[in-house]
Amino acid sequence: MQFETNRLIIRDICRSDWESIHTYTSLPEVTRYTAWGQNTEEDTKAYIEQVLASQQEQPRQDYQLAVCLKNNGTLIGGVGIYVKDTNTELGYVLNPDYQGKGYAADRNAT
Repeated sequence: MQFETNRLIIRDICRSDWESIHTYTSLPEVTRYTAWGQNTEEDTKAYIEQVLASQQEQPRQDYQLAVCLKNNGTLIGGVGIYVKDTNTELGYVLNPDYQGKGYAADRNAT
């Protein structure tokens, strides 16, 4: 699964993404308001395995997607879409180095 905007590629997470994801999921300022807390390397690797398993579910209920810069492929965050019955929940997290640059709010990014 992959979506593109003018500046971003939003795609399925793959196993090799774990280090980029761990870069921000291990930071207390990122995880302060999350349900999952500050990750250890083992936590992040377990998360990746969980995501890969959910990608195979039929019907697919959870979508954990990597947010990457279109110009160089750098993974800067993630988007989660959770489907349960007739409800859907959406969440996102960005590496602090890329916050405040309009990636989540810029009307020109689409």
